Amino acid sequence: MQLFDTANLLSIMLPAFFSFALPIIIFVILVNLITKFMRRKLRQKSYVKFNQRNIADTFSANFY
Repeated sequence: MQLFDTANLLSIMLPAFFSFALPIIIFVILVNLITKFMRRKLRQKSYVKFNQRNIADTFSANFY
């Protein structure tokens, strides 16, 4: 009976945990990758003035 209860609890808890934690984990990984990529871009283009046009150019270059 005890084992069945824990299995039941797991079957309730695991989907709830994954539906809650998985998006957060994915979001954190994505933010981490984006910041690494932007830091590399900034290190390459440190001599360029970082005005609005350059930001728009880098973003449009990233998406195509």
